[in-house]
Amino acid sequence: MTFRPPSRLLRLAIALLGFASALAVGADESVTVKALCFPRPEHDATLELFSDKDEVIKIPLQSHEFTLPIQVPRLAEWRFGKSGTGPEGEFTFKTQCRVKPLPTKQQLLLFIRKGTKDDAFEVFPLNPGKIPARNYAILNLTAGPITGVVGGEKLRLPPGRRAIVAPKADRGKDLCFASFHYQRNDQWRPFFSSNWRLRPNARVLVILYQSTGQRAPRLHTVIDPL
Repeated sequence: MTFRPPSRLLRLAIALLGFASALAVGADESVTVKALCFPRPEHDATLELFSDKDEVIKIPLQSHEFTLPIQVPRLAEWRFGKSGTGPEGEFTFKTQCRVKPLPTKQQLLLFIRKGTKDDAFEVFPLNPGKIPARNYAILNLTAGPITGVVGGEKLRLPPGRRAIVAPKADRGKDLCFASFHYQRNDQWRPFFSSNWRLRPNARVLVILYQSTGQRAPRLHTVIDPL
């Protein structure tokens, strides 16, 4: 029996079927997220992720620790907000922030409240694979640049930028020295210095921010056990 290669039309049909299958798998793929909100909401609060077909997934807003893992669908864009019912009984959804998901199957979502209202947010997705144990993720939410040294590693963070630091234990076993400076009147002024613990089974998120009426920045730290 003589073998005949598939025709060009058949090869094209097979390729299109494969592409359609890949799209279907991608659409059904889920992502595991853990969420954190800063500053702390004044009361127990949640955001909702608009998934599909007028369905939502509730995301608790808490600032002391990340939430437990939550399974969410992988979408081209995640829209977070509040669902409701319109005058005709129809489903409504008010988007309060949106973000394009990272390509990873596990993600950390950091929700930043804008001002004092609970209806304005910005969301930062983080790849936990790039923040292993003993590492620090540092985010600058102040209005000016921040410089610092963490475990011998120097960093400079413009406003809104973040850095992942893998410090060395330069102050003894599992301890490193950390210090930060902010800029005022064209001078760099210290606002924090201490020894930080390098945790073998946890990563740490550090948020640099400024409170109303205070000149010097402050720190909010969250330990995420692994």
